[in-house]
Amino acid sequence: MTIIVVIAALFVSTFQDIGQTVDQRTLSERIAHAPPDERMEAVAQAAKIAPAKRTRAMRRALAEELVRLNTLTQKRIRRPGVIESEWDTADIGEYTALLVKANAESGDPVSLGALIGAMGTGNMAIRAVARYGMVAFEPLMKELMDQESDVGVRSGAGAALGLLVDQGLDARQRRKLARAVTTILTRPERYVVASEVMELAAKSGDPALVALVESLASDPSAAQLTDGDPRLLGNLQADAKRALAARAK
Repeated sequence: MTIIVVIAALFVSTFQDIGQTVDQRTLSERIAHAPPDERMEAVAQAAKIAPAKRTRAMRRALAEELVRLNTLTQKRIRRPGVIESEWDTADIGEYTALLVKANAESGDPVSLGALIGAMGTGNMAIRAVARYGMVAFEPLMKELMDQESDVGVRSGAGAALGLLVDQGLDARQRRKLARAVTTILTRPERYVVASEVMELAAKSGDPALVALVESLASDPSAAQLTDGDPRLLGNLQADAKRALAARAK
């Protein structure tokens, strides 16, 4: 009798596992191919599945959907008011946040690129990227240095690199970071990016980088880091002083 009960329990468990796999396969396909409303619903259902129980296909589908949303967001920024599809009229703010959360809690390498592209959405994506550790260093450096990349993503890269500094960079990484920071803070640059990079420079503890931030805190040449708007010079130099003060604590 006991043997029969055990066999029955195993059968039920196996059947449930198969059912869950089939359900996730269906959800993954809907996330990839369904119209907007159905796709959003599928993502909402997928987000309720415990991260440890998501299949590889599901994690990949969620990552690819976030990449697609990142692309759509950038298109909207570059071409405001241009409507090319039904997605262009959808309110994707909450949907993007849901996707960021689902990918952030995954920890799967397949989500790293998607999360880097979503760093302009804020701290959830930035901190999730930093949790990948030094695997994220090179792709973050690439985003930081690319002046054609989105300003929010580049600023987020600076913040995430600051978190990696806290984890401890090796000598090669410290040298590469120092060269990149020096380049950014001595060329015409976007204010939002420059402000974040000054904080990164101060946090690094590199004497040359700290001295550069100290110089920018009072040097009128820092105006080249203000999007060409001299009215932002005071803000930038205040940011430099705050970064130095934070380092001193």
